[in-house]
Amino acid sequence: RIVVFPWGVDLKRFLPSQDGQLRVRLDWQDNFVILSTRAWEPLYGVDLTVKAFIEASKNDPSLRLLMLSQGSLRAELLEELEQAGLSDRAHVPGVVEPEELPAYYRAADLYVSASRSDGSSISLLEAMASGRPALVSDIPGNKEWVRSGENGWLFSDGDVEELATDLVKAASSRSELADMGAQARRIVEARGDWTSNFPKLLEAYQLAMSLPVRQVG
Repeated sequence: RIVVFPWGVDLKRFLPSQDGQLRVRLDWQDNFVILSTRAWEPLYGVDLTVKAFIEASKNDPSLRLLMLSQGSLRAELLEELEQAGLSDRAHVPGVVEPEELPAYYRAADLYVSASRSDGSSISLLEAMASGRPALVSDIPGNKEWVRSGENGWLFSDGDVEELATDLVKAASSRSELADMGAQARRIVEARGDWTSNFPKLLEAYQLAMSLPVRQVG
């Protein structure tokens, strides 16, 4: 017997509200803010995210990038942003304290992940719980949660040009984002609520432990 189990997130911690304090501090009140929380490693496609941001910014100078976390690509990608003249349009605070994380989701207009491989991404579920539409690569783990045009968009895995185009498209679709974010929240409430999912995991574990052990050999 196989049990499919998404971990889920704390829906009381990640809420679909607005938080303008961070945007005010960055002087980004009127900008379109893109959030990436993935580790700065090739597996998570952060190099694609930065390259797409640089390309998209040529068409929409209102774009701003919030990139959390750290990793082996950090110095290289910061140099790319500097060479493109976009260091002042990106905020890269590194790893933030867990209690600070919800404020970053609330400060964003769009969550982005260009991950090359993943299961059910906790950061994606956190963004959806925060009422934020997602623009993510079309790998199986993301397609399980994101439906293009409903609660976000999917782009072809590894396609920087398509990601850049979709960033501009999302920024020009601001009137639709609230409805998409509300749908994202509903999806997580239905399938990604940790308080509901954990008892199911515990039940499956207890059932497995109660089964007789079959001797082999």
